[in-house]
Amino acid sequence: MKKAFIFAGTNGAGKTTLYFNELEIAKDFGFRINVDEIVSAFGDSKNTKDQIRASKIALKMRRNYIQQGKDFNQESTLCGNSILSLFHQLKKENYQINLFYIGLENAQIAKERVKMRVLKGGHNVAENLIEKRYSESLKNCIKISHLCDNIVVFDNTQSYKKLFEINYDKLTLFNEASWALELFNYLKNLVKDREDLKAQQEHINQIMQMQENIDSMPRAKDIFTQDLEKNFQFNNDDLKKKANLTSQDNESKNKSTHILLRKKR
Repeated sequence: MKKAFIFAGTNGAGKTTLYFNELEIAKDFGFRINVDEIVSAFGDSKNTKDQIRASKIALKMRRNYIQQGKDFNQESTLCGNSILSLFHQLKKENYQINLFYIGLENAQIAKERVKMRVLKGGHNVAENLIEKRYSESLKNCIKISHLCDNIVVFDNTQSYKKLFEINYDKLTLFNEASWALELFNYLKNLVKDREDLKAQQEHINQIMQMQENIDSMPRAKDIFTQDLEKNFQFNNDDLKKKANLTSQDNESKNKSTHILLRKKR
């Protein structure tokens, strides 16, 4: 199955670090799409024109991978309509969607992380934009979670800590964080709905299998009808033969009686 891996979270949450350092190194996440890495290959991350060019390249890469049915991974803040449309497109294209979401206790931590990144030569993000994305990112995570096959949620307030994960219809809780409570409750209900849907589908499959088994065998009614027709035909023919014999016998007796009467006369 085609697979898409989305590493999501607000700015400064630690998406890139999770991808490179925290997950299984041997795991294959497909082709990588990352705007920051693309822009660093040819330009300056602080240059707006270079950022726009890198974004266009990333979109083209993703479009080609989807058209070719390739596995790929990308990072996203989950903000804006285009990324939400991507999840619907991936579902339509029969991709398995795997979401890794990284959250922080508050937006202030995200701001401080971005400042540290800038000091190391990374790109900057305006504080008001970080504030906006902090709340919007989590809300959109809830919105698109029903489209995802597998979800793993991390808290990176101090260090990476796995909170909970979903494997389609199974939810496993490892740790708790206040910022993730609403998301967890939503996913708990989502899993319940998926369990019910799975049970209904299994019941439908059983009924269909029973119907197929019945259709593959001569029906009892048909067998009974065939036997009845055969028996009726045999009995009917037998009765006809007996009637003919009786008729012939009666005719013979009548002839004999007629001859005797003539002799007596």
